[in-house]
Amino acid sequence: MKNITRYLYLIATSLSFSPNVLSEKYNIDVSLPEINHGKYERPYVAVWLAGEKNTPLRVLALWHENPRWIKDLKHYWRRIGRKSLLAVDGISGATRKAGNYQLSWDGSDQAGTPLDIGHYKLCIEVSREHGAHSAKCLSFTKSEADLDISIASDGEFKQLRLRKVSP
Repeated sequence: MKNITRYLYLIATSLSFSPNVLSEKYNIDVSLPEINHGKYERPYVAVWLAGEKNTPLRVLALWHENPRWIKDLKHYWRRIGRKSLLAVDGISGATRKAGNYQLSWDGSDQAGTPLDIGHYKLCIEVSREHGAHSAKCLSFTKSEADLDISIASDGEFKQLRLRKVSP
């Protein structure tokens, strides 16, 4: 029993004195516009993180009603959905009405491993039945420096913003 206690103590102290890269926090703001023409259905939305060469690293949100129609998020489906490489349990949910939503990201990949300083992409795809389709990626550099960047769309989402939050 003493050996187990000593082992757990060593693990706990080594973690507490190691550089705390897990304390990184990023806020991701997603803004969905109000659309007042035609038959309006709430959009399906996917937000994910990719490497510089579009390698999927983490799914941050997947808002849908029926899994059958996730294929309409064409970019997400081709890169991630059909391969089921990245689990979406815990981050998927029902579609959202027009409004502003905030997601958070801890700087790690899907497995929880902190990502190195480097170049990445934050991607969003929005598709609506009886409506349009929008897909864009926001390129950014993950570093020690502050970060506050955004992209706008004239389609199914208004804005995608990424901000590094000070701990």
